[in-house]
Amino acid sequence: MAGESLTGVLLLIAGLKGLKNSRTFALWGHTQKWTYVGGIVGLAVFFFGFMVVGGNWFTMYLNSKWNGLEDSNISSSA
Repeated sequence: MAGESLTGVLLLIAGLKGLKNSRTFALWGHTQKWTYVGGIVGLAVFFFGFMVVGGNWFTMYLNSKWNGLEDSNISSSA
């Protein structure tokens, strides 16, 4: 939740700065760094939180042979 909150704050800052500096092209380009940082943090949260951790949990949940002692990937590939 901290990563999602950080993403939201960074993208909110990006939006506010973008609205404030949208009159000149040079300032607009300078404020885009906030958008890139917020987007990268959001993608990192999605990839790690949902794809890696969630995928591993889902594999363990569906595997009837997994007993909680070894990694789920080991028992699911057998």
